[in-house]
Amino acid sequence: MYKIIFWFCFMSFVIAGFSQDVRLSPPRASIGMAMVSRDKPAALTYDFRMQGSEIRYTTDGSQPSQKSKKYRKSIRISKPCTVKARAFHPVFEVSAVAESVFVSRGHTFSILSATQPDTRYVAGGVSMLSDGLFGDTDFRQHYLGYDMGPVEIIINPDPKKEVSLVNIACMIRQGAWIFGPQSIRVFDGLGRQVGEELIQDAAVNTDPCHRVIAIKIQAERYSSLKIVVEPLSRIPDWHDGRGQPAWFFIDEIWIE
Repeated sequence: MYKIIFWFCFMSFVIAGFSQDVRLSPPRASIGMAMVSRDKPAALTYDFRMQGSEIRYTTDGSQPSQKSKKYRKSIRISKPCTVKARAFHPVFEVSAVAESVFVSRGHTFSILSATQPDTRYVAGGVSMLSDGLFGDTDFRQHYLGYDMGPVEIIINPDPKKEVSLVNIACMIRQGAWIFGPQSIRVFDGLGRQVGEELIQDAAVNTDPCHRVIAIKIQAERYSSLKIVVEPLSRIPDWHDGRGQPAWFFIDEIWIE
């Protein structure tokens, strides 16, 4: 009898100690980033199959806790937001956050011209910059890749609608020498600069991610807009590629 009690206590101690060192994997989201609107919502689902676990999520960008809303079925997303989810279990350590970003579909426009990317990274061509689809972590698909700048893209917005925001989605994967840009400028059809965004942390060491850069411009109706992206001029000293030109990978542009 005492041996059974001892063995039970011993195993409980081992399991408790083991569980403190084991962290749950984050839930797998069906969507990493997508465009949505009231008439074209998206359905976000999670896949996590550990018995006794549960997924909690938020839609306001805050960190999920055990008090957050419990995931039960597909989440309908019809307006811009950031959904964060984590897996919880009574024994194991809570998972890292799975993040899904939803942005507005914005106004329609056409692409008049764009700097040609490197021939190895042309994806579906310039037209994919406005197809409403985002790339994933594979930079060989759905991205235009540039190893020198500046990158110039001229678009033709709907002249009946006012534009006050230009959004650009790009990849950051510094291990593959892919960095975010150091600046983005926007010019109107007369060559006047109407907006600028200086990216102060372009050379900072960061994890791979999909980054959205929003450039505020003077709210007007434009016949055309020229977007000038300046990639990082040289890879910083902390990187193995120090001193070399940084790659810039872009996959989507949209305006609001």
